[in-house]
Amino acid sequence: MSASNDNEQTVTNQPPIGIAGVACIICLAVIYAVANPIGNWLTVWWSGLLIYSVMPILVAFTIFYRSSWHRELPKPKRILSLILSACLVFCASFIALGLIVALIAMFSGFADGH
Repeated sequence: MSASNDNEQTVTNQPPIGIAGVACIICLAVIYAVANPIGNWLTVWWSGLLIYSVMPILVAFTIFYRSSWHRELPKPKRILSLILSACLVFCASFIALGLIVALIAMFSGFADGH
């Protein structure tokens, strides 16, 4: 017997935005921990920007590309759409990570009695 009802609709093309967002936040944290000493060693200002922005966007793009999201689009249009989606997820993840850090700093200030 089938466990699902024939009238149930399964959604197979849901965007993996949540997974890509969590992966961006984790990637930002790992890259900061690993690349911070290297970024301080390099004297070129754009090297940190390149390291901290390209890698999380690449991770989010890979998650989007490997998913079944927008497979119906032609390949160039799909790739551009996924790049834009990855950039938007990166920006949202960066803002969310900033808010998390600000909240942690605020509450640790309250714990110290300041």
